[in-house]
Amino acid sequence: MELSYGVIPIYRSDNNLKFLLIQGKDTNDWSFPKGHLEPNEKPAQTALRELREETGINKVELIPDLSFRDEYEYKEKGQSFSKAVILFVGFVDDLNISIQPEEIESYQWVNYDQAISILSFDSQKNILKKVLEFLSKKGL
Repeated sequence: MELSYGVIPIYRSDNNLKFLLIQGKDTNDWSFPKGHLEPNEKPAQTALRELREETGINKVELIPDLSFRDEYEYKEKGQSFSKAVILFVGFVDDLNISIQPEEIESYQWVNYDQAISILSFDSQKNILKKVLEFLSKKGL
């Protein structure tokens, strides 16, 4: 099984939340920044590195002990693959993005309802629902 790590970036202004979605260049799917583990990296380090590489975001405050696992199947060149993505959740303090043009087609900062309508995978929509429930329950 292929394994990736990523971040659900959240920008908070007053009581409004914006979520960063990216569109992959190869797949055109809308999801969250993510990528593969490099040697000697821990999962959270990978997630933060991929966020930095794909979006230019350097400063993010991960919510301790909060992550979600997304598993799915995909096809590439006629072959089926299994993938698991561990998504951490973090707050950023800046909306400025510098996308990695080799991998990222586009990006959007969107509110929750927009994110639910734009995300390409139902599993990630369900994760985002859990994130919002968690944030509401904790008063974040």
